[in-house]
Amino acid sequence: MDDDKAVKWRQFFLNNLGFILVSMTVLIYLFYGLVKLDESGKTAGQIIIDSAVAWVVGFMISRMLELQGFLIGEKTDSVKRTRELHGNTTESISKDIEYLDDWCNDQNELALKVGRSQILSNVGLKYDYLFNVDGTVKDENIYIDVSPIKVIEERNKKKRKAIKDAINCKITPLSTNSLTTSYASRKYDPYDFGLTKAEYTAKSTGSAAVQKVALGIAFGWFSIKLIEDFAWGYLIYTGIQVGVFLLMGAIVMMKAYFFVTEAQREATIKKINNLEKFRNTDKTKYKEAANNVKPIEIRETDTGRSNQSIETGKIVNEQSIV
Repeated sequence: MDDDKAVKWRQFFLNNLGFILVSMTVLIYLFYGLVKLDESGKTAGQIIIDSAVAWVVGFMISRMLELQGFLIGEKTDSVKRTRELHGNTTESISKDIEYLDDWCNDQNELALKVGRSQILSNVGLKYDYLFNVDGTVKDENIYIDVSPIKVIEERNKKKRKAIKDAINCKITPLSTNSLTTSYASRKYDPYDFGLTKAEYTAKSTGSAAVQKVALGIAFGWFSIKLIEDFAWGYLIYTGIQVGVFLLMGAIVMMKAYFFVTEAQREATIKKINNLEKFRNTDKTKYKEAANNVKPIEIRETDTGRSNQSIETGKIVNEQSIV
């Protein structure tokens, strides 16, 4: 019963978060109407200390609410189901896991070709115009002569840029590790699965810290004078600071929640799709390649041992492998 109430309260909070934030904003503005800002007359040391305290409080509120956003997001049914499906899909391909890296290499080559083709096709160029079958660049086609005709030269500029972008096109390498890990694109990069929660937090920490420094200085520099010498003036002003920090923290929490439920979940779905694609792929060529591994030649060492041939993966002590 308590779990049902908790779910209902959580859903109520998420469904009405916008109204809650607006209500908090209105209350802060009403309290603000009771006071007026004035320079505090504090010394430089006092301003630094008060600013530091305000920064620490604001920063801690944002971090804690961000963690709460992660926790709420991870408890949603859609995220749970997606992670469960990813685990089941990973388990289903475990019998062929040794071929996954070779399949990933083929997919990387194909994805790079597709990305380059998209870039070149935007300016009317074919993939074969710039690249050989093995993906190397045709040097003779890199440069396009300058045309004296303005209209043609404008098109040539776009082609030169596209050629440069296609040559420099990079994709995130697809690998066994990236597909089988549970954590979570660029336009031409189908295997960029986005940020992990740790990377997301590190990225958001910088901007949050700058915001809190600015607010800390502002709250440290200014003090208040009540319109009618209200005795609780300092408490009200502190409440305004906390309210502002809570509003900013609530925004951070929302961003963290949507990161888990949308961005990271979508990245996991992309992994599931690729794992299922591998599961449905004919693996005959990978198995044949694994069975046709050439033996490795072993040179004779100083101990006078004769040359030997071993299969790849066997450990040979005190011998040098060519």
